This record gives sequence, C-alpha cells and structure tokens, in this order.
Amino acid sequence: MNTVLREMEVQRTVYLSLEQSAIRLSSHDLLKIAEVASQSRGEVRIRPGSWQVLVGAPEAHYRRLGNELSAIGYRNGNCIGKINERSTFLVGGVMNEAPL
Repeated sequence: MNTVLREMEVQRTVYLSLEQSAIRLSSHDLLKIAEVASQSRGEVRIRPGSWQVLVGAPEAHYRRLGNELSAIGYRNGNCIGKINERSTFLVGGVMNEAPL
C-alpha cells in the first residue's frame, strides 16, 4: 500500500466547535456546513443536550476547513482532539462504512 495512503488512514480527526448551536441553525445552514466539511473529507456531528455542532476533518485539513467555514459565515471556537462519536449524531460527511 502506498505510504501516503497509509498516513492518511492513520491521521486523527480534529473537531472544530461552531459558535452557533444546532438550535439556531436551519437545515439549509447544516447542509452548507456539511458540504464544506465533505470537501475536506470531514463530517458534521451534533451533541444532543447542548446541541453543539462539531465539524471534524483529518488533522491535515482542519485549518483549511476552519477558514472555509469562517468565509461562509460560521465562526468556530476551540478545537477538540477527540470525542465520543457514539454520543453524537452524524449529520453529514464522509462515511467510513462499507456498502452492503
């Protein structure tokens, strides 16, 4: 297997926390955010309860993702290195599941 591909598989996901909660975003907003995330091979997750929107991308792409989100009007706060993915809802992004 190519070394570059192997490194990309091992890269950890970094999550950006948006300042707006999911309650204040429309479905159109979430679709725009998911589209930007998918261009960076990322994903959008929402934490129930706090409705915090987390936009994740591979470590090599998260800075570009943050800049692109800011450019379309969605400011992000802090970076989160690791989350419990089972405690969030997946809204959109790259799926790592194999088709049936």
